Amino acid sequence: MSLRTRAILATLLSTLACHAPQTPPLPRLWVFYGGETEPFCLSLSDDGSGRFYGSFAARNPIRWRYAPSTGRLDLTLLSHLTPDEYVALRDDVARGDLLAFDSTHATISFKVDRTRPRLEIFGWILKPAESLADWQKPYAVKGCPVLGNAGGA
Repeated sequence: MSLRTRAILATLLSTLACHAPQTPPLPRLWVFYGGETEPFCLSLSDDGSGRFYGSFAARNPIRWRYAPSTGRLDLTLLSHLTPDEYVALRDDVARGDLLAFDSTHATISFKVDRTRPRLEIFGWILKPAESLADWQKPYAVKGCPVLGNAGGA
């Protein structure tokens, strides 16, 4: 292969790499704005710890791990599960709402869709704070005080 051909290929590959779609970062604040029950949210910190605010606060503290290459999000949080909740989580896996549930380590796993991120926990849909509609924010901040601090309400 000639030097000129190598230079053209290197330029082409460099250009393609610059225009390759980037994986969006994992949202760090997930919100259920309320409805049939009180609003709540899940905040994920850079150090792998996380915390619920609102009605799920009894599940604190939590740990989380995310694999950007696969979109897998693992939350280790459910150390206070009732037998009915174990059954519900197993059903969530069977329906495809959860990727996996490890009852030994109290870890639930999600496949985060990069184009439409959402988490379903016990039937409640959490979505990234930045995707809340304006009308949802005043309701959500009632159960998610950090939403107001993040400029979301």
